[in-house]
Amino acid sequence: MIDHPQETKGKRIALWAMAFAILIPGAYGFLSKLYEFIHEAATGDEVGFTIFPLANYFLVTVGMACLFIWAVAHGMFRNIEDPKYTMLEREEELDRRQAQSTRSEIS
Repeated sequence: MIDHPQETKGKRIALWAMAFAILIPGAYGFLSKLYEFIHEAATGDEVGFTIFPLANYFLVTVGMACLFIWAVAHGMFRNIEDPKYTMLEREEELDRRQAQSTRSEIS
């Protein structure tokens, strides 16, 4: 059987660091567009050029947030390492069965 390594504190810190490295620039882009929209709406200068990109950003953000909440609620992030070990264990089992089958055909 394959030995499953334990999740370390360092891995968890690295995971959160990567999450923030991705989320912070995305949030900055979204908030800067929101600021531009509010500024243009307040001054009355051509609000139309900002409403479509902002609506697009908002819809994508809501959709991704819904997918993220769904994935967390269904336990998709509880043990992300286990599927690769399960696949390797199944491969070992199939190899073992194939070897037994080949030996029984030869006999």
